[in-house]
Amino acid sequence: MPLAALIASLFVPLAVLLVDQLVLRRKLSLLKQALVSCAVAYAVLVGSTLAYGAHLQAELRAFDVDGDGIFAGPEASPEQERALLRVTNDVGRTFAPITGAVFAAVSSGGFFFIVWIVRSLSASRSPAG
Repeated sequence: MPLAALIASLFVPLAVLLVDQLVLRRKLSLLKQALVSCAVAYAVLVGSTLAYGAHLQAELRAFDVDGDGIFAGPEASPEQERALLRVTNDVGRTFAPITGAVFAAVSSGGFFFIVWIVRSLSASRSPAG
C-alpha cells in the first residue's frame, strides 16, 4: 500500500466526524459514522493500491515495443527487469484488500471508540439540568 494512502486514510475518521457535526448537524450516530469512515478508508487504501499497480503495469508495458507481452531481444534490459520485479514482487499489493480492511476497521473503530469515551465522560460530568 502506498504510504500516502495510509496517512490519508488516518484522516478519514476525523473528516467524517467533522462532516457529521458541521454539515449534517449530528444526524448520524457514532456507529454509522464509524461504518462510513471504515468504508471510505478502505476505498482509499484499496483504490490507491490498484492505481499504483496500474502505474507499475504501465511502466512495464512501456518496454514492450511490439505489444506482444513478451520481452525478447532489444526489449529485455536491466531497466525492464527492474520494472518487472516491481510488478511481480509486491506481496503488499496482493494482500491489500485484507490488510486494508483490517487497517480501516482498527483505525476507524479506535478513533470513534475514543470519541465515544470522551462524550460519555463529558456527559457524566455535566450537571443535571
